[in-house]
Amino acid sequence: MNRIDKEEILRLYYHNSKHGHYQRLPDFILNELGVVDKPSLNRYELERFKFISKFIDFKGRKVLDIGGNQGYFLFRAIENGAERSTLIEGNAEHARLVSLISSYFNLPILVINEYFSFKDSNIKSDITFLLNVLHHVGDDYGLSATVENARNQILNSLNNMANNTNHLAFQLGYCWKGNRNLPLFERGTKAEMIDFIEKGTRGIWHIEAIGIAEKDAKFVKYQLPNVDNLDRRDDWGEFLNRPIFILKRI
Repeated sequence: MNRIDKEEILRLYYHNSKHGHYQRLPDFILNELGVVDKPSLNRYELERFKFISKFIDFKGRKVLDIGGNQGYFLFRAIENGAERSTLIEGNAEHARLVSLISSYFNLPILVINEYFSFKDSNIKSDITFLLNVLHHVGDDYGLSATVENARNQILNSLNNMANNTNHLAFQLGYCWKGNRNLPLFERGTKAEMIDFIEKGTRGIWHIEAIGIAEKDAKFVKYQLPNVDNLDRRDDWGEFLNRPIFILKRI
C-alpha cells in the first residue's frame, strides 16, 4: 500500500466526524492496514451481517448501501461475491475513506458522496442495505416537522425503495433524529416496530425474516422472533433492541 494512502485511510478511520466511530472495518482490511481495531462502540456489524447473509445470497449480485458509513456491510457483501456495487454516503470523509480502500483493493464499488433521494432515485440494485438511516429524516436528509410526519415519510421512503431493489436489509431506530425526547413509538418496543413495518409495507414488501438480538455473557446472536427475545432490554442499550428486517419486493 502507498504510505501516503495508508496514512490518509488511518486518519479518516480514526477521525471523530459526525457518525464517526460508528462502524469497524472488516478483518481483511484491518489486517492489511496493520490495525487491530479502533476505539468504537460495538454495533455488532459481524453479528448483523451473519444474520443477513443467512437469507440473502450476494454472489453475482449488484448491491447498494444507503448511508453506508465506512462501508462495512458493502465490503462484506463483495467479500461474499457481490459484483458491481454502490455506496451512497453524505459524510464526505466516510465517502473518501471507502473510495481510498476500494481503490487499493481494486473493489468494484462506486462511491457517491450525497444523501440518497428516496423520491426520485433511479439507482437500481438486486440487494440494498438500508440500516439505521430512515429515523434521521429531517436531520441528515428530507424534511419533516412532526413525529407523525416523520413516521409517514419513513414508510413512504421504505416503500419507494421497492421501485429500485429486490431485496432490502433494513433497520430503524426508535427515536426521531436520534433524540430520545422524540420517540417514534409510544413504548419503544420491538412489537410496536414490527407492527409498524408489517402494516405499513403490506402489499409492497414481503417480510422474509426478522432478526432479534439475543445476548449472553460472551456473545450476541440474531435469531428469529420467539417468546423469549421480544421483550425490550434497556440494559442492553437501544441498538440491540432494533430488529433486522429482511424484505423482498412483492
